Amino acid sequence: MGSIFAQQAPFMPIVINFVVGVQSVTPDTSLTTLLVYLEHLARAERNEAKLHDVRCPRKALLYPCLDVVLKALANRVAQQPQAWRYLLPAAMRLFQLYQLPATEPRTTTPRKHETTFDTVEDFLSAMIPMDQMAEAVGRSNNPQHIADARQAIAEFATEVLQMISYHQAFSRTAATVWFQKTRRTAARHWLRIVYSLLDERFGLETYHPPLSVLCLAERSVPGFDGMIQQHSFALSLFFPGGLMQAPLPRSELDALVRDLPINQLFALRPVSDIWPDRSHSCAHCGQDLTALPKRRACKGCKRPAYCNERCQKGDWQNKHSGVCKLWASVDERMSQDNVKNCIADIAHWSRVEELLQSSPHLDGEKVQRVMEVIRDSRIVLCSRPERVAENSRKLFALLEELHV
Repeated sequence: MGSIFAQQAPFMPIVINFVVGVQSVTPDTSLTTLLVYLEHLARAERNEAKLHDVRCPRKALLYPCLDVVLKALANRVAQQPQAWRYLLPAAMRLFQLYQLPATEPRTTTPRKHETTFDTVEDFLSAMIPMDQMAEAVGRSNNPQHIADARQAIAEFATEVLQMISYHQAFSRTAATVWFQKTRRTAARHWLRIVYSLLDERFGLETYHPPLSVLCLAERSVPGFDGMIQQHSFALSLFFPGGLMQAPLPRSELDALVRDLPINQLFALRPVSDIWPDRSHSCAHCGQDLTALPKRRACKGCKRPAYCNERCQKGDWQNKHSGVCKLWASVDERMSQDNVKNCIADIAHWSRVEELLQSSPHLDGEKVQRVMEVIRDSRIVLCSRPERVAENSRKLFALLEELHV
């Protein structure tokens, strides 16, 4: 996994200053454990000490400090968007510390696999301030604030989402169960941010490419909330003027879809593929369709299903009329063999990474090698989909070598 601080420019003094400020206004809560640890990390950052010699506090001492500071940071992020380029990196680095007590060996002898959070509820509690920060960013209508902090936003969102997969791996809970228990409406803002990061025009580079954390953002939200975010994302791509702009002719729409980068096209796959529970729900009222003798499907794009004609008409008037032709055009391009195979391979990466992180057959060194292959390949996937097959073969060869 590598050092979580090795990739970063010196930043620890900013984090320490903020924690000191929080301590000054919360004298009844001791943040000494966190401050001492951060001071040691700052010395390592200045090359005055070796990082592997810095001992991480036990989570019983560290986590309460992080809870207090991240709640304060969430308030500051909401109140001071002009400082996001400093506040979001500070929050990201502090959130990374939740992982360390479970990964740092306490003795020279091997120890049993530990969890980062003892319960799913503990994890969800820690995510509350992070979700609030994502909401402040996702809801912002100030383009200048976004532009000034675009790189910080990208690193913050991709790193926090990737950390979610690490916490799942440490939880000893199957990924399917974990994400079922941790899905929450508040996570929709992460999905909204990741959608925006898929725009290649910004030229942003992050350690974890947006495409590599998209599935984590998708799995963190309930299907209905995800469907709404995807709908808004599609409209922003093809109808920047909103639904009030003149409808595009199908030929012009097809041309726009044909030129859509593969990573954005991947984000527009059918709702039923991303959130399977939505395939059994009415797209308008949410009623369970499994008990109905017959369901109604849109004859145009074939995507949404409804429980009756009234719901179908209601959804058409509410939102579907604006995207029906778009979904038909998107699915037509996705049905092309080369695109279909590429989409399938991209989805495969997320599944492979999930399995590897939970695999009892790999030690840290082997996991590191595999993750590097996945990360490098995912970077290629973001911009050069013709390399997908080549990288698939490379990964499969490595897995065979490692007897996975």
